[in-house]
Amino acid sequence: NLPMPATPLIDSDDRLGAVQQLVRDHRLVTLTGAGGVGKTRLALELGWSLLDQVDAGAWLVELAPVTNADTVVAVVLSTLSIRQQQGSTAIESLVDWFHGRELVLIVDNCEHVLDLIRQLVGILLARCPTARVVATSREPLGLAGEWVYSVNVLSPEMDGVALFLDRAVAADSSFSSTAEERDAVTEICRRLDGLPLAIELAAARVRSINPVDLLVRLDDRFKLLRSDRGKAAGRHDALRATVEWSYQLLSEPERAVFARLSVFAGGFDLRAAEVVCAAGAIEASDVVDLLSSLVDKSVVMVERHPQRVRYRVLETLRQFGEEQLDNAAASEVRQHHLRHYVDVAEEADTLFRTALQMNGAATFDREWDNLRVAHEWAIATTDLAQAERLINASFPYAYSANRLEHGNWVEQAITLDTPDHPPSP
Repeated sequence: NLPMPATPLIDSDDRLGAVQQLVRDHRLVTLTGAGGVGKTRLALELGWSLLDQVDAGAWLVELAPVTNADTVVAVVLSTLSIRQQQGSTAIESLVDWFHGRELVLIVDNCEHVLDLIRQLVGILLARCPTARVVATSREPLGLAGEWVYSVNVLSPEMDGVALFLDRAVAADSSFSSTAEERDAVTEICRRLDGLPLAIELAAARVRSINPVDLLVRLDDRFKLLRSDRGKAAGRHDALRATVEWSYQLLSEPERAVFARLSVFAGGFDLRAAEVVCAAGAIEASDVVDLLSSLVDKSVVMVERHPQRVRYRVLETLRQFGEEQLDNAAASEVRQHHLRHYVDVAEEADTLFRTALQMNGAATFDREWDNLRVAHEWAIATTDLAQAERLINASFPYAYSANRLEHGNWVEQAITLDTPDHPPSP
């Protein structure tokens, strides 16, 4: 299930070769490093390079959308389409499926569910001797036999410049750097500490700002962002500076939409963006242009699929956007999100119960992360009516697709029981 990278890997230091050798020699390898340093990208390249060396393939489990640690095992089972066996626990069913299969499991973004991932990976490695695990995390898992590979920043003068120029040409095919601009690019990469995400965001600006002017603005931004932080923040401060700097370049309506997009989990389509982001002075009809502008400014990513386009906000950017929502605005936006995805679930359920079942299932597959977040908000706000609608609409699909966490949703809804508003049978 590995996604195909859309751009070439800049890797003159052969980090990929080093990690390949580690995976051949050791059954647990963890890629660590600062946010935005390229851990996920390196892991994907590693997975593709190992496909012909493991009989059962390489599998990616994305944990960034998971907000509840208790759902981790359910997400792994769902990703690999493993059904829980009657009379067995979820972990026992997982172990049984893994046993005897030669494969590489890539668990991505583990840091926020570290304890449960540590337990799960420890069990898999102890009981499934043919399985190998590659984890990406901001810190090691801390298991016996773990080999940690620190994904360092790029060399600013070499790979940093190569990455900037590659992404700049992709952003504007007419871009061609002069000697002065090339010197400026080198300095930009050095000031951004060689962080790939920061460099890519900077390179996208060549559509409207040349590198010499960009360097001047970058100087001002770094000084501003570090004025009250000092030097203790280190490389994380460089990444935050890049994100905040990009945010400052947005217009007020763009900032509002960007912040509201932070409520989505995984990805979203245009219709969802129009429903969730339309508030205050922003009409639903304004969202398409504002979203397009955010795509142009590399704040929102486009994912093109046959017959549809979806959007995604990088996790680092999403977290920053979330910080920009005050409590009142966040509640309003999350309520819009909840209502929209209840409607989505009911529309998909209608299809799922007809000859168009595959279409309904595809919608549930795409939107499950958002449905989970919507359900969590319904529980947090004790909105039993919306929670029940979401649970009822998603049950036939969840049952057939072995989405075990659906049972947890039901249990959480039952806890909202009051004499005035009891759960339905």
